Parts: sequence; C-alpha cells; structure tokens
Amino acid sequence: MMEIYNEKVRDLFNPDHNPPGGLKVRDHPKLGPYVEDLTSCVVSNYSDIERLMAEGMINDHSMV
Repeated sequence: MMEIYNEKVRDLFNPDHNPPGGLKVRDHPKLGPYVEDLTSCVVSNYSDIERLMAEGMINDHSMV
C-alpha cells in the first residue's frame, strides 16, 4: 500500500523505511511500472486484506 502526495511515494506498510525524497518509481521492460523497495504482503483471505488496509490507513497521515 502506498501513498502518492506532492509527487513523493511513501510505503504505508513500512513508514520508517521511506527515504526523504520518497520511493522511486521504475519501469521494467516486460512487467511495466513498479515502485522500488515497496513492501509486499501475501494474503490468503479477506480478513488479511482488511487487517492490512487498516494498518496502512493508520500510517496514512492524510487520513488523520
């Protein structure tokens, strides 16, 4: 889960890992655009998704 604000990308699952200028958006020749070093989370059911969405929204300063 990421936030894009003022052209800066922030990782909402690992907010302590965000560099001052934001994460870098890259382009893979076959897979397309991606955010470098963005946290990935594996889910196996809807409860996992709800829990992660709640965690990400806690770290989203614009939602406060």
